[in-house]
Amino acid sequence: MIGTLPTELVEAIVDNIDSPLDVISLGLACKQFAEILAPKLDYFFISAPFTHYDIWNHLAEHPEDARHVRILHVVQKERLPRAFSQVSAKVHESSVDLVGEKFCKALGWMSDLRSVKWGNHESTPQFVGDGVWDVVKKSCPRLTELFVNELQTPVQMDLQLDIWRSCLHSEMLDLGNMTKFSMATDLGSTYLDTSALKDFLLRCPDLVTLELSFHHPRSTLVSLDEIFQQCHWPQLKVLSLGGVTCSDGSFATFISRHPTIHTIHETVHRTAFPWNVLEAGWLPGLREFMGPLEVLTSIAEAGSPLEVLLSAHVAPLKYEDPLGPALQRLSPTLRRIQLGATHSFCKGQSFEPVIRLVQEWAPDVRIELLRGDRLSFWVPTKGFVME
Repeated sequence: MIGTLPTELVEAIVDNIDSPLDVISLGLACKQFAEILAPKLDYFFISAPFTHYDIWNHLAEHPEDARHVRILHVVQKERLPRAFSQVSAKVHESSVDLVGEKFCKALGWMSDLRSVKWGNHESTPQFVGDGVWDVVKKSCPRLTELFVNELQTPVQMDLQLDIWRSCLHSEMLDLGNMTKFSMATDLGSTYLDTSALKDFLLRCPDLVTLELSFHHPRSTLVSLDEIFQQCHWPQLKVLSLGGVTCSDGSFATFISRHPTIHTIHETVHRTAFPWNVLEAGWLPGLREFMGPLEVLTSIAEAGSPLEVLLSAHVAPLKYEDPLGPALQRLSPTLRRIQLGATHSFCKGQSFEPVIRLVQEWAPDVRIELLRGDRLSFWVPTKGFVME
C-alpha cells in the first residue's frame, strides 16, 4: 500500500521525523518504508573536515542526497555515507576557494538542516568570508542548533594569520531562532563589543542551551551585563560560561528570571560571578553544577536540589572547611561528585583524607575521579578503580 502513495507524501511524512532512532523504527515497521528511508539514514548525519572535497562535491551535485542532511559537523572526525567508506581518507588538494565553493553549494541544498557544528583544526580554515552564513540564512530555515569552536590551534597561532576574523564579526550574528548555541573563540588583542552578540541572542527567544567561552591572551574577561539585563529565555536549561563576568545587579536579574536552568558550568578555577547575590528559592531546578567549589555555599543557601557536582578541583581539605556545611546541606539530593585532580594530587598526594571528609559530609554520594579522559570511582579499601 505504501508503495502506491505519492513520493511527495511519503517524503513529507519522513521530513517531520526529527530523531534518527524514530526513522529507524519506521523503517523496521515496513520493508517498503525501509527502502525509502535508507538514503535518508545514510545522509542524516554528515561529519567531515572542510578539506574533504569529495563529500562536498558529491552533495553539491546531488541535491537529492544533500536535502536529507539534518546534522552537519565540519570537524576532523569523519562520519560519511557508506558510498564514501573506501575513500574517506582521501582529501582533495584543492584551493580553499574551490572547496569553499563546493561546500557552500552543498550547503545550499540542505533545506532540512537542523544542526551545524564547526570545529577547528589546522586544515580547517576560519569561515570563508560570509558566504557560509549567507547560504545558511537563505537556504536552511529549519536550523536551530549552532556549535562553533574557533579556538586557534598552536599551528594557527604560530602562523599569526592577519586575515583571521572571528565569527563574532561575521554575518553569523545575522541568524536567529536558535534553540542551542555554543561558541568558543579567541579574542586576540581585540576588545569585544557584545552588542551584535546580544542582538543575535535576542532573536533566539526559545533558547534552551547557551555556551559561551572567550579566551583572551591577557585573561581579560568579557562583560555580559547587557546580555544578562536584556535577555530572557523562558526555556533555558543549560548555561555554560568561561572568560566572562558581570555586575551584581545584572547577575541577580538574569538568575532570578531563569528558574528553568538545570545545568550550570563555569569553566574556570575561580569564579568571576557574584554568586553571593543568590536568594533562597532561586535556581529551584538546578541539578548539575561544574565550577569553583567556593560557589557551593551560595547554591546550598539558595536551596537548589543539586544532584551532580562535576570536576571539583579540590585542594587538601580540613574539617572546618566551609565546603563541609554546603555539602551537608546539599546531601539529601546530591548523588555524584566528580573530583578533578589538582597539580598537588597529580604529584602523588593521597586522596584518602579528602574522601573521608566528603563521605562524612555527604555519605550517600558516588565519588569519581577524572584524570585527563580517564574516569574512575572510589571503592573503600581499594581506592579509585576504573569502571
